[in-house]
Amino acid sequence: MTKAKTFRLLVLRHGNTFEANQIATQVGSKTDMSLTEKGLNQAKQFLALLKKDQLSPFAIYSGSLQRQSTTAKLIQEAFPQAGLYTHQDALDEIDYGAWEGLTTEEIKAKWPNEYEHWVSQATWPNKIFQSSLEKHQQALQTWLEHIASNVPENGLVVAVSSNGIIRFMLQWIPTLWNNLVSEQKIETYKVGTGCYCDLRFKGLVPEIAGWNLKP
Repeated sequence: MTKAKTFRLLVLRHGNTFEANQIATQVGSKTDMSLTEKGLNQAKQFLALLKKDQLSPFAIYSGSLQRQSTTAKLIQEAFPQAGLYTHQDALDEIDYGAWEGLTTEEIKAKWPNEYEHWVSQATWPNKIFQSSLEKHQQALQTWLEHIASNVPENGLVVAVSSNGIIRFMLQWIPTLWNNLVSEQKIETYKVGTGCYCDLRFKGLVPEIAGWNLKP
């Protein structure tokens, strides 16, 4: 059983992958886009925040997508003493299946109900997305148990992921999650590119100190 421990988790959504003149589409785990110049600057802004607040991570995690791992490596260069773990399945983005590469308007036109339920209530569209909700939930829980077991008391962990995965971290707070689902307000917890969330843990139970914060 994991010993209850106090630690902090900063979860960063990677920066921009589309240029200002490009049309954004649904991008999941099957589209391995690189960061734009702005996306790299967003990573540097988060790094500047860590330095300004004198925060030194014990470990830095990310998924395997280059938009995630590039960000994690940039941060770790400034904190070489921190462990770097860049191929964490739990932090890889969702495989959006039939929605991959489509614009929001195209998705809404073909799957209006499924899209609305996904955005507002996080209802998993089983016949559209690949993999399963349960697989992602289990992977996140296993990853959380891993970092809780390894981080020192009052330690800091930084994780780089994507919006689809980050919002499922809200399930670590069941009461909040259930309220957001029942009130159809999941979208209010969307995390913007280059923004981060500040979670303070006692054991495996977090409190949200900040959500969707700009560095």
